[in-house]
Amino acid sequence: MCHPIIDELLTYTRQAPMMYYQLIIIVGKSGKTTVLRKLGQHLKVPVINLSLELSKNLLMTC
Repeated sequence: MCHPIIDELLTYTRQAPMMYYQLIIIVGKSGKTTVLRKLGQHLKVPVINLSLELSKNLLMTC
């Protein structure tokens, strides 16, 4: 299909709704953003920079 790590993440995303904890944590030194962007393209969903969005919301509430 795609890159092996993308295939593995797709498996985790399919399994997550059936798990008690549905959070998938990706840890590594480099390449995480690239992998997440490729996964987002594959799933046809936007990739959100959560830190940036939270910062914007916090600034708007001040």
